[in-house]
Amino acid sequence: MKGKTDEMAFTPDDGLFLPDFCNIRTLFLVILMGELLAILLTLAGNTDISTSYSYLGLISLFILWIVLVSAALLCWGRRWLRRLSQIQAGFAAFAIILLITALFSYLVLYLLQNDADTRDFDSLHQGGFIIGNLVIAGMISAIALRYFYIQYNWRCQIRAEAEARIQALQSRIRPHFLFNSMNIIASLTRSNPALAERTVEDLSDLFRANLSGNQNHTTWEGELKLSQQYLAIEQLRLGNRLSVDWQIDAMPGDALLPSLTLQPLLENAIYHGIEPLPEGGTVQIRANRAGNRLSLLIENPVPQSMGRKQQGNQIAQDNVRQRLALFFQGMATLHAKTVGKHYSVTLTFPYRTHL
Repeated sequence: MKGKTDEMAFTPDDGLFLPDFCNIRTLFLVILMGELLAILLTLAGNTDISTSYSYLGLISLFILWIVLVSAALLCWGRRWLRRLSQIQAGFAAFAIILLITALFSYLVLYLLQNDADTRDFDSLHQGGFIIGNLVIAGMISAIALRYFYIQYNWRCQIRAEAEARIQALQSRIRPHFLFNSMNIIASLTRSNPALAERTVEDLSDLFRANLSGNQNHTTWEGELKLSQQYLAIEQLRLGNRLSVDWQIDAMPGDALLPSLTLQPLLENAIYHGIEPLPEGGTVQIRANRAGNRLSLLIENPVPQSMGRKQQGNQIAQDNVRQRLALFFQGMATLHAKTVGKHYSVTLTFPYRTHL
């Protein structure tokens, strides 16, 4: 998957190179291409302007029925086509289109053989009419299927490269998470050894459950759980100086996002905002949804001068920004700003439940 908008609704995850013909946008584009073909055939085969419109209507109706029925069969048979190899699925789709074209060609000849207004069809050799339609349908289908196959391979390659880059960026985040967590435990070791021991066990469970795999994405529910576990550890260190205000009911639990998206931003909010303030403060997390777009705001108080810590803040944010851009193919943004005594980071990304 790549680009801000997809030309057709491809679904590479199911292993089939054909686009999803059940998708309304895909069906619209296929109908549009069929109508363009009808216009080309009208211009190429009819020089009489007075009959061009009626001829275009007949050709459009003929092509439209072939397109709709073929798309319906490809949509209905997608589960079966997924069980075949790519070459077999391509030949099966090609055969379906040719079969539908032949059937409708026979139907047209049957309907027109006794129609006085279309006697010109009687003078045509029926075999030549059918073969001509099959040749045109075969050429157009072969070109389209080849295009779908090239697009599928290109998208898979782009996805593999993006996942490799995300994994490399994420590997930079995980050590920071580990080191900062170990620093928290080290501080607890001196003040409360028993609590430090329990925290080590909790941290071990946290890493085992969330960070041991190779997946570079997670659901909002999983990311939220990890972040809350991290905040619980920070709460042990900062006590009453740290409070968290969650306003996240608008965020769907099954929404996908890169792993370790929220946690580094919360870590920045605490390290650069809450910790330098003697009185501490509140980290606010607010979620909003507008149609298919989700947004997440992380806001925290900051001291008057953030000093050299600002650079570390930007490094983590740039990492998250790059992983969001790769994961959502440029359709996600991260904006940070300081307003008065508060610093906020806003994430905006599309709502997705599958890759």
